[in-house]
Amino acid sequence: MPHVTSFAAWLQSHIERLDTNITGLSRLVGVSQSSVSQWMSGSTMPSRDSMLKLARVLGVHPIDVVAAVYEIEIPGQLSEQERATIDLLIRLGERQQETLLRILDVFRADVERYEEKGIEGSPGASAESDE
Repeated sequence: MPHVTSFAAWLQSHIERLDTNITGLSRLVGVSQSSVSQWMSGSTMPSRDSMLKLARVLGVHPIDVVAAVYEIEIPGQLSEQERATIDLLIRLGERQQETLLRILDVFRADVERYEEKGIEGSPGASAESDE
């Protein structure tokens, strides 16, 4: 569940940085003033589309908007590859996201099974060595 006060504060700081107000931000993002007011009050949160538009308008990466909305702690700096992967995931449609997450669950289960058996060349071995 999104944490209203921290997202509202994050968004307010960006509104101030842009030297605008809720009306100005709503015009820049292409949503109603009511939508931005509802985000600020916590009665609704931006849709995925609106998060992408917010990122563009605020000049931040989409993951920064998602992290602010859902109060996700991002450990350290993300690599360009990690940011690109997250960006792709954010832009996928809901069905595509669900499919990708199911595939990742199967892959994760395979990696765990290989690790439990101590088998060399497990599916995750090459990905881990690339970091």
